[in-house]
Amino acid sequence: MSKILLDDFLNAIDERKDYFFKSINYKKKDLKESENSKKNLDFKKSVHIYSHLDSDGLTSAAILASALKRADISYQLSVLPQLETKYIEEIKQEIKSYNRFIIFSDFGTGQLKFLKKELGSDNYLILDHHQPENLKEQPDIFHVNPYYYEISGESEISAAGVCYLFAKTLDPKNIDLSSLAIIGALGDMQNKGDKGSFIGVNKLILDDAIKIGKITVEKDLAISRHQPLHIALAYSLPEKLPTISGNEEKVKLFLKALQIKMKNEWNERRTLFNLSSGEKKTLLKALISEGFERNNKSKDFAGKLITNFYNLSNFDPIPDAKEMSKLLNACGRLGFPSLGISSLMGDKKSLQKAIEKNKIFKREISTAIRLAEENIRNYQNINTFYHNEINEKIVGTICSILVHSKEEMKLKPLIAFADSDNHFLKVSARADRELVKKGLNLGKILREVCKKMEIINPAGGHPPAAGAKIASSELKIFIEEVDKAVGEKN
Repeated sequence: MSKILLDDFLNAIDERKDYFFKSINYKKKDLKESENSKKNLDFKKSVHIYSHLDSDGLTSAAILASALKRADISYQLSVLPQLETKYIEEIKQEIKSYNRFIIFSDFGTGQLKFLKKELGSDNYLILDHHQPENLKEQPDIFHVNPYYYEISGESEISAAGVCYLFAKTLDPKNIDLSSLAIIGALGDMQNKGDKGSFIGVNKLILDDAIKIGKITVEKDLAISRHQPLHIALAYSLPEKLPTISGNEEKVKLFLKALQIKMKNEWNERRTLFNLSSGEKKTLLKALISEGFERNNKSKDFAGKLITNFYNLSNFDPIPDAKEMSKLLNACGRLGFPSLGISSLMGDKKSLQKAIEKNKIFKREISTAIRLAEENIRNYQNINTFYHNEINEKIVGTICSILVHSKEEMKLKPLIAFADSDNHFLKVSARADRELVKKGLNLGKILREVCKKMEIINPAGGHPPAAGAKIASSELKIFIEEVDKAVGEKN
């Protein structure tokens, strides 16, 4: 990431701030103004934020809502599963009927052509990080996207990061929203640097959060710190150990041999948080030994066993930013996005309710994973699954879990389908990053296939993760075309 391109990106965001203020006829209130002048300010446009339902989308929405509230700009907020053509048509009428200004966060780039056709070139702003179809075009004044400045929206900044930079240009005091941007980046799994660190613009945003005390960083064993210890070791190691992974009973024997207790004196299950430094050293040494001696793991395995954790200062009882991102994802996928957004904006009651929803979500995920595994179909270049009991809001999550946890799923892209409304199917595509390194770009492939099949709803995403929406009747041809397109890229 060159400093020149970063400066160009930041300058572009500043230009969009001016465009935004001008579009809504915004003028910062002055306490010395007369009552007459203050009344005139009431005629400025209100803003309607539309954002995606995953954790990056919800943190984006919370950042924007907080910034607008502080600037005394009235707003509404809606969360959508996708920015489909039917929603764009409704938004067009909203602008016309109610003189709204629209902000799209965590989507909009993939729907750019349709937005320009239906909404023209004013009255809205896109704050997104998905890869544009044509990088040779100059970005429009209503479009903010890091890719135009050679900054990766897959690994260097999420939508929440883009929204944070925009909020910070509105008012430097919004630096306190930096921790929310990090939660969003973790939701999109952008901590892909050494030991789970951040790179690019995300690193600069993290520096902001650390500087003001919103986040602290510590290194620890790379397993869940909130699940019971034996479950964390069985299911959340960064790389599987056949001797213990997926087998809770074998993990219990493993811990017993190390004299590490699974319960405390009150008979409560212990987690990684509860282990002493000595116990952690013993466990780390044993895991490395298990990897080297029994499974011939490389030195990379030992390096993966330690990772960075990002501790939040103001979201008790969820101190871990990664866990917070999972909680937000659960709220969005279960249909309670307002709980996630309110939690991010400081509502303690909403946070407690969100924690309860997360428990339900985990049970639903467990059932859906089983159904997906039972319905995997293998094609020449892709794998697919479909089951009518898997909710469209969680199909992408299931797809990601299978790709990252099943070795056999890493060999080909996984394309998942779930029932949507009016005889349509939600499509979620995921691929292991090793395939992406070899040139696979699922976002581009889905766009090209949908264009070839004249599918109206826009498709796209990132190289390792993308989505679309197709008619149920198009399923067979769609699978054939995607299978063919993936084969041509290999």
